[in-house]
Amino acid sequence: MKEKFLKYYAHIPHIYGIAFILDPRYRLANLESCFNFYYLAFFGEFPMYEDNPIDPKTEYNEVSTLFYALFNEFRSQYGNAPPPPPRTSSSKGKSIFKSAFGNLMKKTKTTHVTEQSALNEITLYLTYEVDFEENDDFDVLDWWKSKERTFPILARMAKQVLSMPVSTVAVEQEFSSAGNVLTA
Repeated sequence: MKEKFLKYYAHIPHIYGIAFILDPRYRLANLESCFNFYYLAFFGEFPMYEDNPIDPKTEYNEVSTLFYALFNEFRSQYGNAPPPPPRTSSSKGKSIFKSAFGNLMKKTKTTHVTEQSALNEITLYLTYEVDFEENDDFDVLDWWKSKERTFPILARMAKQVLSMPVSTVAVEQEFSSAGNVLTA
């Protein structure tokens, strides 16, 4: 049983590390500690994966490199797309302001995202001050939805990464005592 467990859980898939970074409660600063804690808590040592010992520092470097590469991929796809419109209430005062100054606002608004500003998006996110209560029922996707104007590229990335399913049928079948049973 231990061999089956190690086969599936000795190595943390990198996409889970990227999802960890995209949780504003943890981010990149806590990733290496997470790897250390996971391996030492579950295995008491750093286990072997595909005949190689797992090193949390190497895992951290690989995941952070992939995080930046994925961000660059999203930036190349969505970097010049305008950020989503702000969510506003249908207040009469706001609509008067929009009709009076809307054309002026459209002319002065730019949506050009340079490479420097895109990297600033990551830096801003990684240093963004956020207060969370310990017993708070925090919803990561709601947080990203509320911050999509501040972090437009990261919000798109988070939406796709955090919505991926985290289990597969193969693992459930492997640990099932029933085996592969088909029913009509």
